[in-house]
Amino acid sequence: AASDGSEYIVVTADASGSEGASPDENDAESSGKDVTIVADGTTAYKVIRPEKGSTAVVNAAVSLRLAIQSATGADIGIAEDWYSRNETLPEKATEILVGVTNRKESTDAAALVRQKDFIITMKNDRIVITGGSDAAVVKGVEYFISQYVNAETKTVVVKDNLSYINKYE
Repeated sequence: AASDGSEYIVVTADASGSEGASPDENDAESSGKDVTIVADGTTAYKVIRPEKGSTAVVNAAVSLRLAIQSATGADIGIAEDWYSRNETLPEKATEILVGVTNRKESTDAAALVRQKDFIITMKNDRIVITGGSDAAVVKGVEYFISQYVNAETKTVVVKDNLSYINKYE
C-alpha cells in the first residue's frame, strides 16, 4: 500500500507460468530475453523527456539519469523529445522515454493507463515509463529505478518483452 493509504494492484503482462510447470509448458514469451541497457560503465541509451514536460516529469527524468549514473558510473545522456519537422524519427532507437513524449511508443503506452496508473514497457528498443498523471510518471520512474537499476552489479537490465502496468485501486 502507498503511504497515502491508497492501494495498488499490480498487473503484469509477462507473468510466468504456474509453479511446478515444466519449462516447455510456460509461454516462451513470458521469460523474454535480457536487454542490457547499461554495463561496464557504458550505454547506448539516452533519457528522453517531453519538451514541454511539467516540472515533476522533468525532475523524474533527471532523477532517473542521476540514479543510473550513480549506480553504474555510465554517463547517460538526457534530451528533450524535440526534433525538426524535416527529420524522420528512426523506427527503433535506444531511448528511455519518461512521460508522454512525441514518440509513438510513449503515446500508445499512455493510452493504456488511467490517471493514477503507470506503465513500463519496451518496444522498438525504446523503454517507456509513463502514466496517467505527472504523479504516476514519478511513481513509474521510482519503480523502474528500484527494479532495474542495480548498483551491486552496476547494470541496468530489462526483458525484451517488458510490459508492466501498475493499476491504482
